[in-house]
Amino acid sequence: MKNLCVYIILCLIVFILPGCPPDNGNGGSELIDDWPEESIVEKTNSQTYDISVTVTLTNRDLDLTKIMVILPVPQSNPYQEVSNIELNGGKERLISGTSDKYASFVHTSDLPGNDESIQVAISYTVTLYDLTADLESISTINPYNTSSDIYKYYRGTSGTLVDPSNPDIVAWSETIMGESTDILSYA
Repeated sequence: MKNLCVYIILCLIVFILPGCPPDNGNGGSELIDDWPEESIVEKTNSQTYDISVTVTLTNRDLDLTKIMVILPVPQSNPYQEVSNIELNGGKERLISGTSDKYASFVHTSDLPGNDESIQVAISYTVTLYDLTADLESISTINPYNTSSDIYKYYRGTSGTLVDPSNPDIVAWSETIMGESTDILSYA
């Protein structure tokens, strides 16, 4: 038998929007200083689901010393309302600089023997909506708050593939803007 420490990190996309920018608690409206009071998005036809995410680990002839499973914890946002979150023994972990949350399950005792299994799970209720946006009601696009965290998050360099100061990207953007009649047609 081999000594083994198992680490599992699952990235689930069901009902979870990954990669959220830093959140100051107001849903991103800090991006525009003069945010409209009424939303142009209407929520209708709510549908509620009870979700359970279960991970089953089966030992296949290993001498385990530790098992760690990390699952994303879904959150409410403009598109979904999440409630009744149960971590079932998991410990909530916050990721600094983001609004992301994870549940970590660490087992160092009572580990499964050969052909035995262990399960970890989170469960929650999610309400989803049909969303309809009244784009015709937009008459002005207000200037962005360029000092906001969300602006910097989406406008900055992200890894090696996203570089907004790349000369080709800047040139394409300037060409598109030059062919546009106003900021709305550019968008």
